[in-house]
Amino acid sequence: MTAEETERLALELAIRENPDVWFESFAKIRTVTGESERVASNILQERIVAPYKAAERENRPCREIGLKPRKKGYSTMVAGMCHTQLSNYSHEGVIVGNKLETSETVYRMVQHFAETDEFPGWPRPDENLTTMMRWPHGSLLNLRTAQGKGTARGMTPHFVHGTEVAHWERAKEALLALMNAVPDHGFNAVFLESTPNGAQGEFYEIWKNARWPTKDECPNGELYWRKWDKLAPDPEERAKGAGKLDFVRVFAAWYEFAEARVALDEEGREEIRRTLDAEEWHRGEQALIDDYQVDEEQLAWRRMTIKTKCGRSPDKFDQEYPKDPESCFLAAGSPVFDIDGLKGLECMPGGAISRT
Repeated sequence: MTAEETERLALELAIRENPDVWFESFAKIRTVTGESERVASNILQERIVAPYKAAERENRPCREIGLKPRKKGYSTMVAGMCHTQLSNYSHEGVIVGNKLETSETVYRMVQHFAETDEFPGWPRPDENLTTMMRWPHGSLLNLRTAQGKGTARGMTPHFVHGTEVAHWERAKEALLALMNAVPDHGFNAVFLESTPNGAQGEFYEIWKNARWPTKDECPNGELYWRKWDKLAPDPEERAKGAGKLDFVRVFAAWYEFAEARVALDEEGREEIRRTLDAEEWHRGEQALIDDYQVDEEQLAWRRMTIKTKCGRSPDKFDQEYPKDPESCFLAAGSPVFDIDGLKGLECMPGGAISRT
């Protein structure tokens, strides 16, 4: 075997075992102009992949629940993992959304990956229809909407992508059908993701009862979630034994993304410092500095985004671009009381509050 053949086989093995390697080597994302281009994984996408790879290594079910910030590629990465899993195994998959248009958006991502994938190591779908894709080695992908008991009828899916789950009208019934359809043993994957829709409902209950990832389930073994441990405490023993099969939380705050900043000169930075929390529409700045060491350029990006994309509402910003895994639920619920005050009560010993 030549050195070139050895290198090719090593790359093929790495891609089969690591969807993130495939994503950065072969995935093509459709841009707003309709063109296709390659992109690198961001911090959120790395956190999505890590628990999945750990489950695959251990040949056990993967269960993930993720809070989805706007335009950070959550659905894109899960669609890529759907493509690689159904290409790599003889598995059945299903994409489920709150309405057909939502499901179709994710389904078209998988179609695009299949049509543009240049990796020669696995077959292409031989049927690529509007609501169903079929591979020659037996894999099948279906498109469904969250319709209660009928959501998983006739299926035994090894890959489930539930998108915008917090907005499903019959979430409890639909998720019960889906979770009873997937196998209890061996490697299979369920991804539930959503923008928040208030501190109630099935998505919120699953999130609240989920666990944070272990070191083996975190990129580079770093327990990134420790910074939010007060808001969503997680005893490490939760991940032992049968706890490994619990849903794993996936989250990334807006200030963790490299692009969430505006370049400023010293005069601009001084202006931000001078006007901290000076206006109601950008309140919460000093707390971000104290709690998460956010800098002036990040605060400038936050102000710009609140003003241009969130109707000058910091609560709307917290919903769309979460700063932590709790305030986004409170913001989405349009609470009567002050959100930061409610969070403070929740963090006090014995300070649990009712959301009824």
